[in-house]
Amino acid sequence: MRKRTLAIVLLTFSTLSVSVLLNTSVSGCSGVNFARSDVATGMTPIAVTVADFNVDGRPDLLVVNYALASVAVLLGDGAGGFGPPTNSAVFSRPVAVAVGDFNADGKPDIVVASYSAYAVWVLLGNGDGSFGTAYSQTVGDHPDAVVVADFNGDGKLDVAAANNNSSNVSVLLGNGDGSFQPAVNYPVGNHPSSITVGDFNRDGKLDLVTANANGGVSVLLGNGNGTFQPAASYTVGAYPQSVAVGDFNADGKPDIAVANGSSNNISVLLGNGDGTFLPAVNYAVGTQPMSVAIADFNRDGKPDLAAANLASNNLSVLLGNGDGSFQPAVNFTVGNQPQGEVVGDFNLDGRPDLAVANNASSSVSLMLNTCSSLTPTPSMTGTPPTATRTATTSLTGTPVIATNTATPTHTPLPTNTSVPTNTPSGPTSTPVPTNTPTPSPTFSGPTITPAPTDCANPFVDISGNVFYVAIHYLNCRGVISGTDATHYTPAGTATRGQFAKIVVLGFALPLYTPSSGQTFTDVPPGYFVYLYIETGYHASILSGFDANSCITHNAQYPCYLPNIPISRGQLTKLVVLAAQYPLITPANPSFIDVPRSYIFYTFIETAHAKGVVNGYRDQTFRPNNNIRRDEMAQIVYKGVTTP
Repeated sequence: MRKRTLAIVLLTFSTLSVSVLLNTSVSGCSGVNFARSDVATGMTPIAVTVADFNVDGRPDLLVVNYALASVAVLLGDGAGGFGPPTNSAVFSRPVAVAVGDFNADGKPDIVVASYSAYAVWVLLGNGDGSFGTAYSQTVGDHPDAVVVADFNGDGKLDVAAANNNSSNVSVLLGNGDGSFQPAVNYPVGNHPSSITVGDFNRDGKLDLVTANANGGVSVLLGNGNGTFQPAASYTVGAYPQSVAVGDFNADGKPDIAVANGSSNNISVLLGNGDGTFLPAVNYAVGTQPMSVAIADFNRDGKPDLAAANLASNNLSVLLGNGDGSFQPAVNFTVGNQPQGEVVGDFNLDGRPDLAVANNASSSVSLMLNTCSSLTPTPSMTGTPPTATRTATTSLTGTPVIATNTATPTHTPLPTNTSVPTNTPSGPTSTPVPTNTPTPSPTFSGPTITPAPTDCANPFVDISGNVFYVAIHYLNCRGVISGTDATHYTPAGTATRGQFAKIVVLGFALPLYTPSSGQTFTDVPPGYFVYLYIETGYHASILSGFDANSCITHNAQYPCYLPNIPISRGQLTKLVVLAAQYPLITPANPSFIDVPRSYIFYTFIETAHAKGVVNGYRDQTFRPNNNIRRDEMAQIVYKGVTTP
């Protein structure tokens, strides 16, 4: 049986179930604990990921069933429960999955690695939890892991597959319509079994890292155009199975964690920030760890690790000290032969939970986090990078998660996956201003209305949130709404479309309807945020992508891409424009990762001087990180209320 990388849903082999561990600890908890419940899946679940597959604002699970040659979607109820699995057929021996929006229709799609074929299989989502018919894309021999990201910065999601038998990585650049260009292969170490994404030399170009069964990891630095430099190798433990990316010592430089299946430990390699790493330090876990994930399980602001251990049937959690080191593992029982795991907030309480695929239990163990003493760190307006296991990665345009690789990284990028290091799930390029119109003569600056009479709080998932005041204030003014009647989903990823509505309502811009019908090819009249995007564009606050960069390549109009995530830097610029603050350009940067040459330098410095935004304790701002819905509310609230 092939091993799989993790996401923090653990799959159990013998009981045909998935174990979901809900985190029951709250920020600042002295330890961590989970409430476990098992959910039945198909036979031999080997990997698991999380996304909002039916676009209802609640996280769902997707499990890869090795023996059934299928993927199964379990729709979430937002309270930690999941419905029965609905299967979609793929090719034989599927082993890994990653999520992305490959055709930019706002519905999550998936790519599945099939160990029996020289191919990965793409299934486009229907937006209701089901998928269209799978079609294949040729890669190397026996693909064992996949990751999704935008490697060439064109706003279209790409795929990278780690090929176990041919010992290389296949990169497939996306066309933006759900299809991909032919694979280009890059050699790595022997028998790669896991892959994820990070920006290891901090040049703004996405890099790759693989875990190779020969006992090492391979790092391929990206050129930013979809190509990669030759791999550099680093020694870790024996038979590495999974790799994840995060910032373990809060220095703004991505680090790596590797699960070693034969040496029963996790190797941590701290990054130097130039694409190189310090020698590995190993931490003992259970027997035969098959995956590793990153999240802040005890809510102390320091990333922690979780490993799914195949032979000991448990999950090892190592709390981080914040300096790159970790405390001894604490173990939690899951199903039989756990292989894959994923991090998510399954009951929408703001705490990172885990789901573990139990290969021999035919189940997923849901581990709900029960940490109960949330003590947020007020100096951070962002979330630390999180990574995801090799098989699960970036989500694009969905309001509920986190990274997979992209983890995020990352991946509050729940870490795991996901891209973690906050792996971007949308275009990494900055929107290109398109024929900026003359501002509407009726707009003469933001109209700050008095705070309304306090209203009842309809959201059950914000009571312990550090940005509760901002969310409640904007909700009472009719500026924001939830993902349903009772949930705001604060940890969900904010999109460009969502922000357009909030900034227009928050700053009370008079609504504008263009005489030509539409400005952007992907925002037609009748689209749910059409008026807000047109208003923001007419007021010279919002901009789009030029027609040549758009997925449809329609020469008549540019595009806006309303469903992709918005970054911290982009959002800060737009709030400064809406608030009409006089721009400030200090000689010395306030943040080590926002130099004077950075495109949003003046806007970030202006917002920082006004007290609208803050950075992290390590003096970074992390402008390219995707922003959460609660952070978006806080920055808009500060902009609206700060003259």
